[in-house]
Amino acid sequence: MKNNLESPFRLTLEHYGEKITIEKPNSDLTSTEVVEVFRSLMLAAGFSASRVNEELGSDFDIDEGLIKRM
Repeated sequence: MKNNLESPFRLTLEHYGEKITIEKPNSDLTSTEVVEVFRSLMLAAGFSASRVNEELGSDFDIDEGLIKRM
């Protein structure tokens, strides 16, 4: 597999007929950044913020500008 850190990182969730994608400009993310993206995706899908915080912690900042609803 070619290691191209310049290509974007995308995480997509299809949930109840809705497709939500979060994209970062490059693929060079830390594991903490990936968890932050996953948390943002869960919140965008409508999961309860208190439940998501309970499961994943609440030490992350959400960049709402990276969330796209399709």
